[in-house]
Amino acid sequence: MLKNPFIPIIIIGLGIIILYNIFSENKNTPKQENNNISSKEDILKARQEKDNFFKKNEKSPISDKDNFQKLNYFEYDANYIVQAHIHALSGKDTLYIASSKGEKEPYLQYAKAHFDLQNKNCEVVILQKVGGLPNTPFLLAFKDATSAKSTYGGGRYIDIPILALKNKENITIDFNKSYFPYCAYNPNYICPIPPKQNNLDIKIEAGEKN
Repeated sequence: MLKNPFIPIIIIGLGIIILYNIFSENKNTPKQENNNISSKEDILKARQEKDNFFKKNEKSPISDKDNFQKLNYFEYDANYIVQAHIHALSGKDTLYIASSKGEKEPYLQYAKAHFDLQNKNCEVVILQKVGGLPNTPFLLAFKDATSAKSTYGGGRYIDIPILALKNKENITIDFNKSYFPYCAYNPNYICPIPPKQNNLDIKIEAGEKN
């Protein structure tokens, strides 16, 4: 019986096509990573970029850009990176939070985060803006014992990416990323004031300062 000399070539060709399709699919599939974890170098770089944005960009909240130099921060401290246990709130009750202008804005109480810091057990509510864009990060707005002293009296914020929180039982919260809301620099902005549940009785000497 005669053998078809082209069969081995056809088999090899099919194998190449299959492997190509597999690698192409993996390459084009977007990776969903936990973007809430950053290195010290990443945070310092982000601070420089924010300074440049505040000084040069037309959307900057700084009115007097000519005299603006840079924002002030506590020294980076890895002790303020905590592992928090997440308790998702099934009810997702709406919380009307007072703003810097005295008005109230609706936020969903998405989850509670429990963590230990400075030998104390802390609990904060993580918020989701009602009517926000689909990719709007969750908000951790808090006050601590530095508020109105070495940091802005209206509290500080930490953005938590959606993928870092949804369907997670534990997340990383890095207080080195905490920042002032825009109303700290310009009274024309409206900013939510942290709810009472997020008033921490410890000093968080990390992130942005006066």
